[in-house]
Amino acid sequence: MFVSGLLFHRAILMSGSGLSPWSLVADPNKYAAIVATHANCSPDLTPPALLRCLRERPLEALLSAPVQAPDFAYAFGPSVDGVVIGK
Repeated sequence: MFVSGLLFHRAILMSGSGLSPWSLVADPNKYAAIVATHANCSPDLTPPALLRCLRERPLEALLSAPVQAPDFAYAFGPSVDGVVIGK
């Protein structure tokens, strides 16, 4: 069972498409590395280890990371990771 089964019972999807070019993040690892470095976590950690490290940091450290998204694009967006939302 996916984690989403414990979090969500129903969903209403509105506006846009996950296939729209503007909705996709071109290089998510680049932005994750910026946040990791700013929060004193090694960007070379495995994804589970990086997540553990980031969860130990204060929210202010994560929010103050100098992330600059391209014009008309996003630095962070939805992803189907197979953990929260099944593939």
